[in-house]
Amino acid sequence: MVKLDIYCGLLGAGKTTVIRQMLATAYQGHKVAIIENEVGKMNLDAEEFQQAAVAVREITSGCVCCTLKGNFTDAIDILVKQEAPEYIIVEPSGVAVLSDVISACTECRGVCLNRMIMIVKTNKFHSLWKVIGPFFPDQIRTARTAYLNFTETMDKEEIEQVKEILWKENPELEIVEAPVDELDETVFPDRETQTTVEKRVKLIRRPGAGSPRVPIDSKWEKSTDQLSYRFQSDLKERNLEALFRLFQEKGSGSIWRAKAYLKMEGGTIQKIDYVFGDSFRTEVEHFSADKLNYLILIGENLDADALEEKLRNIEMQNK
Repeated sequence: MVKLDIYCGLLGAGKTTVIRQMLATAYQGHKVAIIENEVGKMNLDAEEFQQAAVAVREITSGCVCCTLKGNFTDAIDILVKQEAPEYIIVEPSGVAVLSDVISACTECRGVCLNRMIMIVKTNKFHSLWKVIGPFFPDQIRTARTAYLNFTETMDKEEIEQVKEILWKENPELEIVEAPVDELDETVFPDRETQTTVEKRVKLIRRPGAGSPRVPIDSKWEKSTDQLSYRFQSDLKERNLEALFRLFQEKGSGSIWRAKAYLKMEGGTIQKIDYVFGDSFRTEVEHFSADKLNYLILIGENLDADALEEKLRNIEMQNK
């Protein structure tokens, strides 16, 4: 049986970083395939995994909650038959309903559920809890393990408050605290093994765990929107500054996540990332030409027409 490992988490939680670390440790020497699912027409993260010499099948046909059942199971079947991996890593979209992901996995032949890990953006947990729809508690209630990411700037009391909320939603949840560069098979062991977690890592189970999990609310009234836009020309520094200002505006909806690899005037490539109010940018050496200058926006109640007009105006600043 092929082991199926699911790494879920909200937008910007650090799923890709955690998976890349596990590829260098836990999966070293094993044949691995990755299924990337992203909201929107363009999957920008898949290229990072292709550099790790694993099979990648992109699913970009739409929101994971609507279209997962069909092409997701097909992707698993194809990977099992054609690649014959030992592990299939699944990274659902940051707005995935994890219970739907699990349901789809159970329909696949030749695979067994192994790791089910939720990566938590701990330093933004309270604000995300207020903003994000029911798929956030769904992920908590469905996951086996929660990894507390981005705790470096938090004090012990703040971290404990996050744990209590997580355990309230899922009393059986295992919680892991460890630096990203120490994540390996001892921290996240295969489910059927009895690997002992090393003392340097805190694997915490709530006292008295074993009580029934909180039922999952079947109603989903929160709307998640996405928009893809491609810039037709190389950008300048002032264009990036205008973009980050746009992401903060509320007049055209609430932007939760924005991501792009943008070719700058002069030939450099800037990777930009905006996640719930936090802006990041870094220079990268190369990126696929067919995906350059695509901007992916994910959020709530996005006004596509208004946003496209604002993006065109930002691009016009070049002329």
